[in-house]
Amino acid sequence: MTQTAPTRLAMIVLLLLAVAGCSSPGGSSQGSDSLQSSGPAATDEDNGALPENLCDAIPAALGEAALGAAVTEPQGGDVVPRPNGIYCRYSAADNANVNVEAQLKEMSRAEFDALAATLGMTETLDGVDEAAYQLDHSTMGGAGASVAAFEGGRGVTVVLNGEGGDADAQLAGAIAIAKAALAS
Repeated sequence: MTQTAPTRLAMIVLLLLAVAGCSSPGGSSQGSDSLQSSGPAATDEDNGALPENLCDAIPAALGEAALGAAVTEPQGGDVVPRPNGIYCRYSAADNANVNVEAQLKEMSRAEFDALAATLGMTETLDGVDEAAYQLDHSTMGGAGASVAAFEGGRGVTVVLNGEGGDADAQLAGAIAIAKAALAS
């Protein structure tokens, strides 16, 4: 059976987050397709509660800038099993395989560093929050950009999957989305 790119993306993200979750209670997996969080928001000493809807903190304009195209309505909600953070995903209106997804979770710096290592992110990204790493491609292995950033007890990963986009614009878009998520 042939898998679609979104199915492969979901499977790989599930695997990566499950591996990263081994160092923290509960593990992690790909988010649901609900925009509303159905459980109570997690709290964090530095930033307060995670927002109910991460897509409120990441406007469509950021998704469009990152993807270089008009976007569909965002998908977002809790990363399941709960409580493993929240996510927001934008897809290009003309190609659902071109997308960007941010996942925000409360975590310690050690958990963040372990997640970055699991994702193969070793290139530091200066001037972005307490700690940040980048890849010049999607963590899924294709074209795009990936960013992991940490600030005040929260970590965010942003994965952009997209062929033919301007690499510098994709990275700048992923960084802007990471900053917006951490500021929420």
